[in-house]
Amino acid sequence: EGWYNYRHQADLLYVYNVLKKNHYSDNEIILIMRDDIANHPKNPHKGVIKVSPDGENLYKDVVIDYRSDTLSVRDIEDILLGNKSDRLSTVLESTSDDNVLLYWTGHGTNKSFSWLETGEKFTDVQMGETVREMYEQKKYQSMLIFAEPCYSGSVIKAIEGTPLVLGFSAADDNESSYAENYSNELGVWMCDRFSFNLVRIYEEFNYISLLDTYKKLNASTLASHVQVFNTENFYNLGDEMLWS
Repeated sequence: EGWYNYRHQADLLYVYNVLKKNHYSDNEIILIMRDDIANHPKNPHKGVIKVSPDGENLYKDVVIDYRSDTLSVRDIEDILLGNKSDRLSTVLESTSDDNVLLYWTGHGTNKSFSWLETGEKFTDVQMGETVREMYEQKKYQSMLIFAEPCYSGSVIKAIEGTPLVLGFSAADDNESSYAENYSNELGVWMCDRFSFNLVRIYEEFNYISLLDTYKKLNASTLASHVQVFNTENFYNLGDEMLWS
């Protein structure tokens, strides 16, 4: 949240727009974001969020399911596990026939992802337990996780041992994830390097294996080390396609 963190909401919308362009509907996407950037007092272009100065407006026609300041990290568990309530009317209603993508951007510390400025954390333990429970409840045929935060490897590695889930992190256990595309006009970084590269890989190649996705992310995401987790419990990465 906050103007300084512009890049994280831009990251999220960049991935969201890729899914929409790839013919996924809003009924198939649960979008959770703080939503305080597009019309922020410091934004000279009201209703506009971009990942680069000459980029498209990613905020146009966006459908947000939850503003993140209305949720807690426990709510994220319930949404992923499909636990509906009066307050959580939109949850993941997937089955063992579905492929699930989880994308997370924002700040991170060792073994946790930060939740706004509340001090709440989504921990590696929560990640591991939630994904294992999703598997046990047959919530996916396969599951793919992309994580942007600093130290993201320390959280995503908790999925190891759970069948048919694969995780990518922008950084290892002990390093930061880095920003990309600074705007002198806005006075902020407009996106993060790992997410920017992820979308650009899709836009350039469209049909690309997960193995080649990793290789290209690893080569292009400078200053941090992209990690991939749980390969031994997933399908052949050379056969499986990104976004399929």
